[in-house]
Amino acid sequence: MKNRIVNMNLRKKLYTLICLLILIPVILAGVVTDAVFISRFQTQERDVALNVLLQARNNIRYVLGEVENISLMLLYDDSIQSLYRALIMQKGKVNVAVLRRNVLKSLSSLVFNRPYVNAVLVTSGSEKLFEFGEAVTSEDDALYQAAVEAMGRPVWTEARQLRNTVRVNPQHYVSMLRAISDLNEYGQVIGVCRISFVESVLSNTLSELNAYGDSDATIFDMSGNVVSSTDKALLGQNQARTEALALALQDGRTSGYVQTVENGRSLTHLFFRMNDPNWIVVQTVDDSHFHAQFTALIVLMAGALLFCLIFTAVYSVVIGNTVLKPIKRMYREMDRVRKGDLEIRIPYESEDEIGQLSRQFVRMAHELKALIETKYKQQILLKEAELQNLESQINPHFLYNTLDTIRWIAVKNKDTVVCEQIEALSDLFRHVLNKGEEMTTLGEELLHLENYLLLQKARYGDKISVEMQIDETLLGMPMPKLLIQPLVENAIYHGIEHKVGAGTIRLNVGREDNNLLVTVEDDGVGTQGEEISRKIYDKQDSSLFALHNIHERIQLRYGEAYGERFYSQPGRGTRVELRIPLEQDAAR
Repeated sequence: MKNRIVNMNLRKKLYTLICLLILIPVILAGVVTDAVFISRFQTQERDVALNVLLQARNNIRYVLGEVENISLMLLYDDSIQSLYRALIMQKGKVNVAVLRRNVLKSLSSLVFNRPYVNAVLVTSGSEKLFEFGEAVTSEDDALYQAAVEAMGRPVWTEARQLRNTVRVNPQHYVSMLRAISDLNEYGQVIGVCRISFVESVLSNTLSELNAYGDSDATIFDMSGNVVSSTDKALLGQNQARTEALALALQDGRTSGYVQTVENGRSLTHLFFRMNDPNWIVVQTVDDSHFHAQFTALIVLMAGALLFCLIFTAVYSVVIGNTVLKPIKRMYREMDRVRKGDLEIRIPYESEDEIGQLSRQFVRMAHELKALIETKYKQQILLKEAELQNLESQINPHFLYNTLDTIRWIAVKNKDTVVCEQIEALSDLFRHVLNKGEEMTTLGEELLHLENYLLLQKARYGDKISVEMQIDETLLGMPMPKLLIQPLVENAIYHGIEHKVGAGTIRLNVGREDNNLLVTVEDDGVGTQGEEISRKIYDKQDSSLFALHNIHERIQLRYGEAYGERFYSQPGRGTRVELRIPLEQDAAR
């Protein structure tokens, strides 16, 4: 035996020695880990599972919020109020069918993208004012009275099977009831709206976050009624007396878990509470899942540890000199590439794989630089081509001749207002086309804005006033066309138009360091500044496409340091800042 060991080559001796040195510590580490860390690991596993379940809270709130939005539309719909006065109070001579079509038109736009909404019913006592979707009977009197007493707050039901005069719908639905008050008489309830949606919308949300195939998740109300469940056998039942739900309800925490033993199985019940509605979500998981994952992790950790130690002991010196040093050098060059510096240089000291990789990396960086430059130019050309293609679809001579004919007709009829409007519209189109040129001057851009405001003044009258403060030394500055007018248009349509009473728009144009700074500020209804910025940059709202187009054109031409910034608060108005660099021939 001794001679066999002595006669082994150095590689086998090294492997044998490392195996003997590593095997005993690994076994000891496994025993200690199993004894000391198993309880802590299982606690962490339950916490992870609870965090996964908690992700369902926002998804559930989203569905409930969508349903509440529909109910809010019904609460403030004038046609519902008129239906009540016509059918119940018998006041006024109105066409009931027309009123119901008006409600249906408003409701259809909200329900169109929410196919899970099954039925909408508005009742006043035993009288149906409006019905949408499947024709079903109203909820029982107790729920109707509960909605009336809630005075506009939503009242939610457990999962139920909706009934009509012919059959019982085999699907289960969750309903929300809400009292509708008379808009002309404070505190007077005129009816109740009920919106029903498919229960599976909630259970699918729970199923998507279920990492354990044999576990079930259920939503209960505070009375133990099942609102929704991945186990459909529980729908329509009351589980208030079950041990798991009783323990969860008694627990004072907003989220956590309780443990029970049922039929010899150790179970963990993860839960979290919701406010408005007062629901509790419970997921039941067999503890064997936590044990299985712990065992698998121990095996994986032992194997990885053994491999890493052997690999490190045998090849640490060799790898340190032949691999790690070149790799660290390449990492530094990669960090330069990450920061935007594509001019890298790596000496090729060897012809092995590391040397070949270094050469390929340098070649890739140079090709990436060329590709970025080409792509950047292509994007600019594409945007210009798209704009020119749009402009080419308009026949400017026909347009100008037609407008001129209309203007002379107005002059002949001595209609000076129409004449001024036609002249402004003609100048407006002339600036948009701009003979196919992308660039204009600040002065021309402001003249275009004045023509636009003249047209809007005819529509809004004294509702809109505009104050301008312009640095006239910048009027000759070249700039891309159609940057300022869309900002003012946004202030009108999204700010002043929805405001009660008159509003003011303030336009400031001046210098800031070496930049042109354009500020458009309104005292309109305002919104969340972060929300409108996200919608513009992510193209989430087609009504804000012009603002996204401005931001993208500026960044394509001048770089990411320039563009638009939005500052807004609900009820306090909006301020938009547009910043582009001053070009050399701007100052006069």
